[in-house]
Amino acid sequence: MNNKIYCSTGCVIAPDNLWNEELICEVCPHINADGFELMTVKPFYEKLLKVVSAVERSGLFFPIIHLEKDIAVYLASDEKEEIKRGIELFDICCSLG
Repeated sequence: MNNKIYCSTGCVIAPDNLWNEELICEVCPHINADGFELMTVKPFYEKLLKVVSAVERSGLFFPIIHLEKDIAVYLASDEKEEIKRGIELFDICCSLG
C-alpha cells in the first residue's frame, strides 16, 4: 500500500495558542508528513492574508483545505439568508487555496 500521510494544522494551531498561524512556519516543518491539511477556523476570517502568508512562507505541501464546520449548518438551513452566509463562508475558506 502506498498511502500518503497528511497532518492537519489543527494538531498545531488551537485556542490555547490563540490560533497562531505562525506555528505553521515554526512547527510544521518538523513534522514528518507527506503534506498538510489547512484547517480553517472562524478566527482566520479576520486574518486571511496572514494565514496565506504563513502557508506560503512554510514552503510545505498543502493539498487539502478542511473547511470550517459551521458552513454545513448554514448550507443545510431552510433560511435563504443562512444559505447565503454559508456560501460566503465557503468562498472565504476556499480563497485560502
